[in-house]
Amino acid sequence: DVTSEDADRILENVDLSLPSITRWDSENRRTLPRIGYEAAFARAAPMHKIDGPDTYDKYRAEMSRVLRSKILKRLYRRGETAYDRDMSVLKLEDGLLRRRMVFHPAEGQATPAVVLLDMPTEGADFPTAEAKQFAARANRAGFSVGALEPTGGDGLPVPVGPEATCRQWKHPNLHRLAVIVGHTLCSLRIQDALAAVAQLRELEGVDPKRIYVSGRGMLAVPALYAGIVDQDVAGVLLLDPPESHTREEAAETGLLHVLVHGDLAQAAGLLYPRKCAVVRAELGRWNWTRQLYETLGKPEGFVHGGPRCPVPLP
Repeated sequence: DVTSEDADRILENVDLSLPSITRWDSENRRTLPRIGYEAAFARAAPMHKIDGPDTYDKYRAEMSRVLRSKILKRLYRRGETAYDRDMSVLKLEDGLLRRRMVFHPAEGQATPAVVLLDMPTEGADFPTAEAKQFAARANRAGFSVGALEPTGGDGLPVPVGPEATCRQWKHPNLHRLAVIVGHTLCSLRIQDALAAVAQLRELEGVDPKRIYVSGRGMLAVPALYAGIVDQDVAGVLLLDPPESHTREEAAETGLLHVLVHGDLAQAAGLLYPRKCAVVRAELGRWNWTRQLYETLGKPEGFVHGGPRCPVPLP
């Protein structure tokens, strides 16, 4: 039973669930239902030693089970999404969630495509200048691009209360309401990315087997998990990603229960043998993922580029 300030602090520690509990009504001598917060605090995630195919198979089975049953259990299954299929138009869902996508097609048939999570600053245009530059370069190389502004974009105000015009991804109501329905802001964005991938698969001229997901900064986290959840995604391109759920962006990258089972690098191991590119970032904890790909005999599947590396195409 916590204050809103306590709730914000709990959200920053990432690992959170909302069980149904009871309280004792002493006046009427009976139990009453009450929603309460149950928080498990984790400062470091287990590292999972992978020394060959057998240990990887056990790790993959356990992490996949945890993703489905705890971390991302509220995601819609494919074909059951409540989102409108036309994401090129601003949509309002359930009085809370908004997101939009602009499609930049490449010439030709059966082109590969990239879902690029893009977040404009307050008052800026969507897609951003960086997204437009990426799309232009990708189009010249034969890639189509779907620039996606996910839930919480600065250009998409939250339709709740008098603060609806403030920076949405920092809006406290959005964080709290997401948790109440079993989500975090990050898992809502994962769902947005999955819906965008599903839409691109249905577009004429896009090869449904060669769709990649990309995000920059904190948006690299939902891009990563979208690629993990949808096993038909060809790979992910992570631009300047955080190396842990515990960094300063925790309010935007947090997922329920996640640090009890693994951090970003351990989650990325579930992509194997698909492409995983970590660019414009120090290797740091991502070295665990690189070593996994090397141990399993596919070192070319993991691509790393330092802070000054130009952004590659998948």
